[in-house]
Amino acid sequence: MLDESLLDSPEGLAEADHRALLRGAAEAGARVRTAARH
Repeated sequence: MLDESLLDSPEGLAEADHRALLRGAAEAGARVRTAARH
Protein backbone atom coordinates (compact mmCIF):
# COMPACT_ATOMS: atom_id res chain seq x y z
CA MET A 1 0.00 0.00 0.00
CA LEU A 2 1.42 3.35 -1.05
CA ASP A 3 1.18 6.28 1.30
CA GLU A 4 0.01 9.19 -0.87
CA SER A 5 2.17 11.63 1.10
CA LEU A 6 5.19 9.91 -0.48
CA LEU A 7 4.11 11.30 -3.84
CA ASP A 8 4.87 14.79 -2.54
CA SER A 9 8.41 13.79 -1.62
CA PRO A 10 10.73 12.29 -4.25
CA GLU A 11 13.12 11.24 -1.49
CA GLY A 12 10.38 9.38 0.35
CA LEU A 13 9.23 7.70 -2.84
CA ALA A 14 12.79 6.62 -3.67
CA GLU A 15 13.20 5.23 -0.15
CA ALA A 16 9.96 3.26 -0.41
CA ASP A 17 11.05 1.93 -3.81
CA HIS A 18 14.46 0.97 -2.41
CA ARG A 19 12.84 -0.95 0.43
CA ALA A 20 10.61 -2.78 -2.04
CA LEU A 21 13.66 -3.75 -4.11
CA LEU A 22 15.44 -5.04 -1.03
CA ARG A 23 12.40 -7.05 0.00
CA GLY A 24 12.13 -8.50 -3.50
CA ALA A 25 15.80 -9.47 -3.45
CA ALA A 26 15.39 -11.12 -0.03
CA GLU A 27 12.37 -13.10 -1.24
CA ALA A 28 14.24 -14.23 -4.35
CA GLY A 29 17.17 -15.31 -2.20
CA ALA A 30 14.86 -17.30 0.05
CA ARG A 31 13.37 -19.07 -2.97
CA VAL A 32 16.86 -19.94 -4.26
CA ARG A 33 17.90 -21.34 -0.87
CA THR A 34 14.68 -23.36 -0.64
CA ALA A 35 15.17 -24.77 -4.14
CA ALA A 36 18.80 -25.65 -3.39
CA ARG A 37 17.73 -27.66 -0.34
CA HIS A 38 15.28 -29.81 -2.33
